[in-house]
Amino acid sequence: MKKQPKYVIGINKESGVWFYVGTKDHKGEDLIPVHQYSSVVDDAMVYDSHEEAERVANSKIPREYIRWVLAVYDCPYCKRKFVGYPALSRKDNKTEICPDCGVKEAMEALYRSRKNLSD
Repeated sequence: MKKQPKYVIGINKESGVWFYVGTKDHKGEDLIPVHQYSSVVDDAMVYDSHEEAERVANSKIPREYIRWVLAVYDCPYCKRKFVGYPALSRKDNKTEICPDCGVKEAMEALYRSRKNLSD
C-alpha cells in the first residue's frame, strides 16, 4: 500500500518557491511576516490533508501571493523532504525516491556501464 503524502504550502517569490512555516517560532513567539516563509522545504509547516493546507493557505497567506498546496514526500534513501515528482529507484523499480537520489543512481549506473565497456 502506498503511503499517503503530507502537504505544505508554497508561495511564489522572485527567487523561486518559498514554503510557509507558520506564524510562531519554536518558542511560541510571533514571527514577523517576512520570517513566516523559508526557501527550505524541511522548515515548512506540514499538513495531513490537502484540505487542511488549503484552509490555512486561504486564511493565513495574503491574497496577493500566488500560492499552492504541494505534496511533500520523504526520500527513503537520503531522508530529506522533497516536493514535486519522485524518481523511481533503479534498484527495485518500485521505490519512489527524491530527484537528487534518482540522478545519483543514474550516474552510478552510467559509470558502471562505462567501466564494464572499458574492461
